[in-house]
Amino acid sequence: MEIYLILPMELILVLTALFRKNVIDAAQKELKEKSELYFEYKQNKEGRKITSITMIIRLNVSKIDKNFLFKRLDDYLASKTKKEFYTDIHKYYTKHQKTLSISDKQTISGHLLKMPDPKTISESLLYHFFEWLEPKLDIELN
Repeated sequence: MEIYLILPMELILVLTALFRKNVIDAAQKELKEKSELYFEYKQNKEGRKITSITMIIRLNVSKIDKNFLFKRLDDYLASKTKKEFYTDIHKYYTKHQKTLSISDKQTISGHLLKMPDPKTISESLLYHFFEWLEPKLDIELN
């Protein structure tokens, strides 16, 4: 037996606004303040009715542990040459070309042409490069 609760439209609007404010917006604010990742969202509507929410996960470059990132780069360069580093950057670029922004494509192309000191590359690019190069293993323990 199913029971349906019929709520007045005004109450539904209030509950939706409270959910957005107290759950979604609060989580978004806290993640942006404290995490390497945060999200942006948009409400998808048909007319005035919210049918779904699209969330876009973003990298919060200001919260990346830069010391750890550059230590990772030093460890990588201890076993590889600068040329091998840029060969791997080119592989990353080739694999992600369709999803990279135009500015990211221009930046990476410039790096591939000039081959500057790897420590001058943006933290964001290094972060994504190492995530691609050394993906985390998702292991579930029971």
